[in-house]
Parts: sequence; structure tokens; C-alpha cells
Amino acid sequence: MSRRTLPIRLAPLPGEALDSWFEATAYRLRMPLTHLLPQLGLSPRRSRSNRTADIPTHWTVLLRPAEADAVAAATGIAPDRLAAMTLERYNHRAVEIDTATRRVMRQVLWGRARGSRFCPDCLRDNGGRWPLSWRLGWTFACTTHQRLLADLCPHCGHIPRQSSHPVHVIPQQGLCAAPLATNGKRSTSARCHAPLTAAESWHLGPDHPALLGQLALDEIIASVTIRSGIYTGRPQPVRTVLADMHSVAVRALNAPSLSNLVGFVPADLLDAYEGARALKPGQSAIADPPKRLGFTTPPSAITTAVSLTAAVRVLATNDVQEAAETLRQFLPAVRKYHGQLSPTKIDRWGHACSPVIKSVRLAAVGPLLRPTDQLRYRVASSFPGQPTSTDCVTERHRFVPTMFWPTWSLLLQPGTGLLPRVMRPALSAALLFVGSRLDYADAARLLADRDRSNTRHIIQQMFSDPQWRTISTALVRLADHLDAHLAPIDYRRRRKLDYTDLLPREVWDTISRNAGMLPGRQVRSKLARAFLFERLSGMPTDLAPTRFRINTARERSLLAGFIADLTPDVATELEAVAQDFLRAHGIAEPTTWQPPKNLLIGLVLPGTDPDPVEVTRLHQLVRRPDASIGRVAQALGTTIEIVRHVLSEHPAPPLPKTLAQARATGDMHRWARTVLPKEEFARLFHDQQLSLRKIADQHGIGLKVITALGREYGIVTRRSGGPNPTPIDREWLHDQYVVQQRTLGQIAAELGMSDTNLLRRAHQLGIPMRPGGGPSHAAALSVRAQAMAAPPILGKVLTGTGARERLRRFAAAADHRSMQAAARELGLAPSTLVLQINRLERELGGLLFHRANRKRPMALTLLGERLLSAIRRQQ
Repeated sequence: MSRRTLPIRLAPLPGEALDSWFEATAYRLRMPLTHLLPQLGLSPRRSRSNRTADIPTHWTVLLRPAEADAVAAATGIAPDRLAAMTLERYNHRAVEIDTATRRVMRQVLWGRARGSRFCPDCLRDNGGRWPLSWRLGWTFACTTHQRLLADLCPHCGHIPRQSSHPVHVIPQQGLCAAPLATNGKRSTSARCHAPLTAAESWHLGPDHPALLGQLALDEIIASVTIRSGIYTGRPQPVRTVLADMHSVAVRALNAPSLSNLVGFVPADLLDAYEGARALKPGQSAIADPPKRLGFTTPPSAITTAVSLTAAVRVLATNDVQEAAETLRQFLPAVRKYHGQLSPTKIDRWGHACSPVIKSVRLAAVGPLLRPTDQLRYRVASSFPGQPTSTDCVTERHRFVPTMFWPTWSLLLQPGTGLLPRVMRPALSAALLFVGSRLDYADAARLLADRDRSNTRHIIQQMFSDPQWRTISTALVRLADHLDAHLAPIDYRRRRKLDYTDLLPREVWDTISRNAGMLPGRQVRSKLARAFLFERLSGMPTDLAPTRFRINTARERSLLAGFIADLTPDVATELEAVAQDFLRAHGIAEPTTWQPPKNLLIGLVLPGTDPDPVEVTRLHQLVRRPDASIGRVAQALGTTIEIVRHVLSEHPAPPLPKTLAQARATGDMHRWARTVLPKEEFARLFHDQQLSLRKIADQHGIGLKVITALGREYGIVTRRSGGPNPTPIDREWLHDQYVVQQRTLGQIAAELGMSDTNLLRRAHQLGIPMRPGGGPSHAAALSVRAQAMAAPPILGKVLTGTGARERLRRFAAAADHRSMQAAARELGLAPSTLVLQINRLERELGGLLFHRANRKRPMALTLLGERLLSAIRRQQ
């Protein structure tokens, strides 16, 4: 038989719950639910045994498809609209339903299994009809009447709809259907039937934070994906957002004191919440349990309002760190939980949460974590999270020096009295901890730092500094930068180089003589090598080779003095030596590098920036006779470390030497240039018509030095008492003789003077002369002709005096295991042979030899083989 439709139909209200519509329909037809439900194709539940027959206690949770079709056939309401009147509408978003048993999972997403809050004004306006949204644990306020929902019947004190409506009586809308107690037992027929419209609840203003919080929650529940607040740029589904909301709300409910919620929850709501918290179990049907607050749906609207208002405040911020600052207000004091929290424990604060709220939680508890955990989980970053893969950190350590970059270490220098010498290795290790699971032993192994116990102690000291947060933020930014942009220096490779032959003694002696300074004994050479080793390797000097290792306080003091005495000329020569050393090992990198300082924008750094130091004034102060680094730093208002660093990057020019010092160091020519600049020399020689001897006697300088200085300046000199020579422009003579390759005889004939006089004048003007050895300098012209006729690879090196000899020595060296062995065979100093090979490499633009080391002999490169083959073809 086909089921008949109802004779009188009642349309459901917008948003009405299914059971409320059933009751309204039964009331309109003046029949109990036990008569109505069969007409709708549903079976009324008469006893608990009906559970096995899949007859639910509350039809509002879920309808089976066949049930929805039967109700639709009887009422004319579409099945999809009927489904929207059940909690299935919010399934997997605001609630989780066990579809097999038609039960709401109370512990997930704050689902209410039974009972409902209500708005007395709404019941009065709609005739006792019950909206579906009141059944949600997320609904605590009526946005229409701007008031909190009521929790209890004003007469019997029970939670409405906690028990199913009696099916054998006609429903009474707007009245309490809770059973009354008779002789201590609940009656199966007697009901309270008190008007719920008489219930009282808190009135809220239109701008009340609780009301705004409810509006925000309603908007979230009605959405599919949330893209605002902390989810800006990281959208999340509604179900995940509500799980985050639940996680934060539980933290608010478990705040150690109501004072932690001040500023996030209005005072009137806090007062009401304090009263609700004072209730003990048994005093009221909505008494909150004393433990595990928020584990299930808070039974009172006030408790729910307080927790969710605070949670909305956290999730509404646009920044993870800002949200963390808010959430941190709900946490216990640092003293109580310091050392007891770990990222693993934090991860238990809610299930199925988004990565966004996990980042917020990590950032919130960051000050309570150990320093290594703060770095591993990047709590100071814009998006904290789990440590990254080991591969990323293994790649990063290639570009991290054992001694942290000097400029950055000065900027991050905490006020705990740590010396840069001990702090820099600790900062490098800390940089490896960012986003990794490395321990101190792993970091020490990767960085070749032998004292990891000291590293642990230094990091702990930095952690105790008030500005540790800034230091860790800078380290996280730098780690992210190195992971995204490879640094130009591979420090792992440099840590493995053999520095034993760095800056040979004879090279240092040459540099010293060229700079007009005494090379000193072995100590000064050792200091220069140690200085160069630290700049090249990024390692401390106590890890240098034994010959120039510096590991005592006295030696470190001497090295600091060496840096203060460094001059621009010496620094330039040392830079050239460093580049030659790298090229010899096949490395095309800058000598040093510093990470960009723009990574530190916005941070109030604990250390001092060396850039504002006035370099000119520093140079003046450091070259005073009574100067010391301490006095210079005090005069500049900075630190000793800053002064030493600036001097290492910008060496101070040397003071002008006295005549006695210049004679003692064999530096008379440089001293003469200082006391007699070109303008002064020209004034004395041309304007005052002083002879060279008078100029020499006037300044206490030898005649040969004065003559050489006049040639260097290009000033035409004359013999004392002789006629003025024919004027010759140096640039013209240089063009004729050097560029156009004319002979001195041709030029002398054109000028009407002898070859001898022209040769003397060319020497006076500093014209580079071609070597003698035949008419018209045939030897030099022959070399030039040979270079033009030779293969291109030989043409590049057949330049200057001794070109053929350099090629012969190169060919001879190719048959030996090392440069030292080749030099012994040729009867040369090793440095002489190395300098000649280096010149060939510079002229050809590449390496000719793979230099020997302990594992393999010296071998020709492809370029070297090409050059050797060309030489042998020419023989």
C-alpha cells in the first residue's frame, strides 16, 4: 500500500531542527508523536531495546536515505532539505557523527550528544520552534537578540532536550519537557512544562566581544575554506579551523588564573564565568568539572563564550607570532613550567589541528623550551614547525665557517661578557641546530670544532641573555637564507685544505721589503701566516698547522698587535697571496665573505655595528705614538673587538718615517716621495732653478735618490751648470718607442740629438727600455716576432724578458713530482720557480699543474699539456 500524505502540512522554519518540526507538526495535528511518526514512515522509539532496531533517540542527528524519502513523500519536503534539518548538515565540519550508531562524538569538535541551549526571546517570537544551530557546542549567543543563550529550565533546572520528548503525548512547544521526579524517581509521564521563555540570560551589546565572536564563528561554520586571520596565505578547511579553535579554547579554559584572560574577555563575562567556575558538581546541571576543562563541550554558555571569545581573538590575528603572543597569556608562568614542556607535549594540545595553529603553539611556548629546541623548531621564525630533513642541514654546513662571520658575531654579541673568540664557534653550531635534529657532537664533527662542551656552555649563556630572542631570530633568518641561496664560499672544502705551505718565509720577506718594513724574525712571519689562515679557512688559529699555530694568550695578544700594525700595502699583498693559494688548489672563490646585513632589518641587535666607526679618525688614533687598542676604542666610544675588526678590514696607513728610520729600513726612495711630492719637486727644480744636488742637500737625501725620484715624476732634469736639454714629452716618447716600436736612432735623428743623449733622457723619463744585444734591439724585436709567428698558446706567454727561460723551466718541471724537486734539479729557489709558473698561469688564464699533496704527485692539467705540446713542437 502507498503511504498517504499528511492532510495538514506545516512548512519548517528556516534553520529549524528536524525534531522541532516534528513536534510542531504533531502539535498542529493534535496528535502525539507516537501517531505522527508512523505516518511519516518512521518508527517511534518505545524502549532502550529499540537501539538494535536502528531507531534513534534523537531524529535530529541523522536520517537514513530511505527515511528521508518516506518523510518527503508524506510531507512534500525535499529529502535534501530534510537532511539540512539534521546535524548531518554540519558533519565533518562542526561535528563528527558516527553514522553507524547515529551518535555525535562528544570529544571531537565539541559535539553535544544531548541537550540544547536556547534563546527565550526566539522561542517567544517563533512560537517555541527550535533552530538547529542551538544544538551545536559552538553556539553560545543569539545574534538576533544579542544575548547569551540560556542553559537551564528556570523551573526544574534541567537542560532542555537532554531527554527525548515523550511520544505518547501531544508536544507542548516552548515548554520544558524534562521529566519530574516523584519520590526520588524520574516520572515517565509527568513533565515540567514550565515556559522556557521565562528563562534569564546575559544581554550583550552590539559591539560586545562575545557577540562578535559568535558572528565570526557562524561565518566560519557556514564557509568551506577559511583564508583570513592567521590563515592568510595558508587557507584551511572549516573542520581543521574549528579543531584549531577547540585547541586554543581549551588553553583559555585551563588558564591558571582569570587574570590571564583580562584584555581578551570583557569584565562582565569574566565575573559570570567566575561564578560558573565556583559551582561544584551536583550543585547545578551545568557545573563544570574541576579537571580537564574543555575536554568535552562546556555545559554552560558562559564557559563556552569565554573560551571561544578568547580563541577567536587568537585566530583573528594576521601573524603567527602575534597570535602566539596572545596565546602565551593563557599559559602558566614560566617559573612553574620551565623545563617541563617539550614540542612533543605541545603537539598533544588538540587533534587534527592545522600546521598553522601548531606553529602558533610552538611560538607561544618558545620561551619555555630549551635553547636547542627553540632553534630546532624555529620558534622565532614567522612560521615555526617541525625540523627539516637532514639533507638540508648537511648541505648548509658546507657554507658555515667554524668561526662565525666576524661582522655578524659583533652584531649578535650579547651583554654577558662573552669573548668573540669563544662565542663565534658556538654561534656556528647554533646555526646548524636551526630546523635540524643535530646534537652538539654532530655539530662539532661537521664544523671541526673540538670543544663541544664549551659550545654547550656558551649557548646556554646566550640563552640566559635578555636578548636571546633577537639572537635566535637572526640565526633562523640566516639559516633560511643559506638554505635558499648558496654562499660563495664552501667552508667544508676549505677546512680540508693543507695550509702547511701557506705564505712561505721568502714571500713574506719580499712583501715586507716592498712595503718598506722590516720582515722581523720568525715570530712576525708566523703571525702573518696565522692571520691569513683564519681569513681563508674560517677556523680558529689553534687549528692551524703546527708551524704557525697560535693557542696561547700571549700569542693571541701578539696577533692582535699585528692586525693593528697592518698597512694597506701589506694587506693588498696578503690578499694576492691568498688568491694565489686558492687558485693553486683549483678554487675560484673570494677570500672572505659576510652574509648580507639586510637579513637583520627590524631587529634590535644586542651587539654593535662596526659600520658607523669613522675609519679616518680610527687611523689617526691608532697611529699615535702612545696609542693602544683600548684607548682607541674608548676615544671612539666602541669596543676593542670592533676596533680590531675594522682595522683588519681597513688597515691604517703607516706614519711617515723619519730620515733615520728610512735609512735603517732601506726605504729612502719611499721616504723621499713622502717629503718631496711631485708638485714640490717641480717647484724647486723649475721655479727656483735649484740643482739636483742642492735639492738633495736641502732635504738630507742622496743625489741618486733625488735623481731617481725626478725620473719617476717625469720631470726633465739638467746637469748642474750645463745647458737646458731639448724638451721631450714623456708620453710622446713612450708612444714612439714602446707603442710604435721605433728605434732610439730613428727618434734621435728626428729630434736632432745623439743616440746617447736620447738614451739618457729616456732613462730620466722612466721609459721602459728594450733589452740590448744587437742593433736596434734585435733580441727584443725577435721575441716579439716569434710571438706573432708562434701558436696562439705560445704567443700569450712570449712577453717580456726571460719568456723563453720561463717556458724552458716549465717544460723541465713537468717531469718532476713536485715544485720543490724541480727547483732543486734546476738549481733555483722553490719560490722563484713558483712565481714564474704563476706568471705563466696568469698570462694563460688557468692552472698548468695540479699541485702535489701527500696523496698524489704533481700532474699537468689539460692546459699544461697543451702548452707542453706546443713547446716541444717548436723545439
